[in-house]
Amino acid sequence: MAIGDGIIDIPESADLVALSAIDQTATVPNKSASSTLAFNVARWSDAAMPLPESRELTFERLGDLVQIAPGQEWSSPLKLVMASRTIPQRAMAIPLIAADEAAIIDLNAQNAWGPRPAMAPYEMASRLLMSYLSVGEHQIAGVMARALARALADERIIRWAEPSFAQLLVGYAFALSGDSLGLEAWCRRTVAVRFLGSDGVILAAESASSTGDSGKAAELLARAGSLAPPVMAFGLDLGVRLAFRLAGNNRSGTLNFDSVGPHGAALASLATSYSRLSTRSDPVSDTVTTPTSPRRPTSLVRSSWRTRASWALIFILTRVRYRNRLKAWRIHHVLLDRPLHDRRSSHDFRGATVTNASNNSDEYARVLRSRWEVYGRLVAGSLLVAWLGTLVATISFAAIESPFASERLQAPFAAVQGVVFVLVGSLITLATLERRTNELSRRTTESEERARAREDEAMKGRALAAALQAEAVSFLDGDVPSAIAHHARMSKALFGDLIGGGPVLADPGVGSES
Repeated sequence: MAIGDGIIDIPESADLVALSAIDQTATVPNKSASSTLAFNVARWSDAAMPLPESRELTFERLGDLVQIAPGQEWSSPLKLVMASRTIPQRAMAIPLIAADEAAIIDLNAQNAWGPRPAMAPYEMASRLLMSYLSVGEHQIAGVMARALARALADERIIRWAEPSFAQLLVGYAFALSGDSLGLEAWCRRTVAVRFLGSDGVILAAESASSTGDSGKAAELLARAGSLAPPVMAFGLDLGVRLAFRLAGNNRSGTLNFDSVGPHGAALASLATSYSRLSTRSDPVSDTVTTPTSPRRPTSLVRSSWRTRASWALIFILTRVRYRNRLKAWRIHHVLLDRPLHDRRSSHDFRGATVTNASNNSDEYARVLRSRWEVYGRLVAGSLLVAWLGTLVATISFAAIESPFASERLQAPFAAVQGVVFVLVGSLITLATLERRTNELSRRTTESEERARAREDEAMKGRALAAALQAEAVSFLDGDVPSAIAHHARMSKALFGDLIGGGPVLADPGVGSES
């Protein structure tokens, strides 16, 4: 169905959704498909992920579509910083992706403000739901969310409750459509507060507010303010509106964050930070997408030739900062590095991105050192060739008795010779340091492995000692066999009283022959 003036038909929102969903299934490469996409990947938050995390990500480029899929576990929310010769640099949030899910990025998604990168789920049903939310068809989105939840359960029963990109869209559909009962049930079955980051906390706060529990809503929203921002743009808008609604829920009817109680300052800070981030984010993107610099354009469409040429030059000069390259019709694997101190219960879970099969930051540092070593060797080799050429020319002019030419070559010869010797000495020093660093790293790894093995043996010995002491104490009449009593006293001498055996273990004369 469409409306219009009889000459130009304007499709309604639902028609736009269907057309956009169908259009995104095609892969039509254009001129940007030939340009290489450079990108960096990092975790969206430093907080420890409560789910088993897949450190391997697969980026597959099909023309203008980039498919992102995790390995055997969940992919934590990610921050993707990307750029190409035709795409100005931007930072895009990628939500949590389950092991059987994938996300796609259309590098030239069409919209009223010109083509630009946009992210969506790979599954058509989830993509259609996201499109309904984007155009404001919240009631249709709510109906489809219930159907999608049933479809997830029919496909695999655990998907009805496990965290995923699709589940996050279902939660936002319930919240934006005003389905308080559906949102409350969704928060309980997915445990959104724990597993879906700040998006889940904001949705749980919205659920508490819709059921009339303003105190719990303010507490949850304040907790969301202490976390990383939500990855979905819907979360920014929902959090700001809920903060102002809680601040205005007082007897005077005026906006007053102090009336919220101890969480008033946190809610005011959240409203300010989320509003600022929303103004900097791309308004046509469903995930939080911001240019890395306010001076850079969001899109090069309708830009002047100076702007396009300026960005092309900036990209050429700065693309060395990107650790990953993805050409059209290629597959690229990224490994998220393991933190040096994997404290799963804390919020110090930092990582870096590597593009080879390394497992730790030492390996990534080694890759960087080897890369700069190659560059140094190339420069040193070039200067060595120039020095040899200058030496040959000096000797040649001296042989033909041309003092004027030989004197003019002495200065550049001396300069090039000095630089060559300095670079050669630096490379020799770096090679020596590299060997020593590798040796120290190897020794450290071996020491850690031995320590872990001995720790395991110690834990087994401690368990055996506890079992021996428990066996001695189990004789209630005190008539403990001498062998058992001897072993129990020996374990106590080595590990201490592990079970509170008391006088049974303390009396050296306890026990009799069995």
